[in-house]
Amino acid sequence: MPYKHQFFHISYYQFSGRNPKEIEELLSNNNLRFVCLTEPDGDMLGSQADQITSNYVTIIELRDNLRTFYIVQSETPIILEDAIISLHFSAWSRGGLESLFRLIGSRQIRGLRYKYRSPALFLLSIVVGMTSPFLFNIKSLQAQIFTAIIVTLIIYFIIDWPFSLLMFKGISIENVPKKILRF
Repeated sequence: MPYKHQFFHISYYQFSGRNPKEIEELLSNNNLRFVCLTEPDGDMLGSQADQITSNYVTIIELRDNLRTFYIVQSETPIILEDAIISLHFSAWSRGGLESLFRLIGSRQIRGLRYKYRSPALFLLSIVVGMTSPFLFNIKSLQAQIFTAIIVTLIIYFIIDWPFSLLMFKGISIENVPKKILRF
């Protein structure tokens, strides 16, 4: 099957304490196509990437007794309010889209660190990287610069895990879309 699009905008929302019927009603009332998956693993969610035919994809995860995912395809970006975690991505290939879906399905995105993810993480890694040559008592200016750069990158990759590796698969973090659906 030839793919209609090769560039995707993905929004991921994680909710707790929401009724699945409420979400299905919201999506149906806005004439949005969606697929509902209950307790999928990373491979099952990743296999859904082949079914995507729209530029804009919204993944809604409900975390209660059962993990329920809604994969919504639309022609315009959608943003939902009051999510525990709200992340937005761009994927330049179907392989990148599949990698992102697998990551989301494998339960690696959890906790407040992703809710407040920002460039402040990179700033923190720069500060640690710039102070590291003084901790190692390095005399050469070139060695200090090289050490600072290496330590900065290592700290950034550790702090931003698992997203730091997604950029090698053609995925980037983007700003929040405009259209808001409230529920």
